[in-house]
Amino acid sequence: MKEAAGIFIYNKATENILLLRAYKHWGMPKGHLEENEKPRQAAERETFEETGINVLQLKKEKYIPLGEVNYVNGKKKIFGYLLVINQDKNPKVTLSPEHQQYKWFSLEEAEEKINKNQFPFIQKIQELI
Repeated sequence: MKEAAGIFIYNKATENILLLRAYKHWGMPKGHLEENEKPRQAAERETFEETGINVLQLKKEKYIPLGEVNYVNGKKKIFGYLLVINQDKNPKVTLSPEHQQYKWFSLEEAEEKINKNQFPFIQKIQELI
């Protein structure tokens, strides 16, 4: 089973969460773990590669592991993290070529847009926020 990891960035001040769109699927910035890489390291690296946001430089209010979710087809396991920030403006995103769009959504909008495989993460975030 392939393993991937990603980070949901939630801005408490604007009440928005960042999602990226690849083809018709919306989800968190994420990607596969490289050899000997821990899930959190992969999540931070992939978030930077896909958004230009260096999560290590953001002032964090909370940084919470959300656990893991197995994709419905059983071919992939994803480790999720929630990074809560509190700043007047959402961080600037520099979108990678592998994505077509990004948007800062309300949690309610994110729940409607999110890829069904990542839906359990949104449910958990709603409980935590």
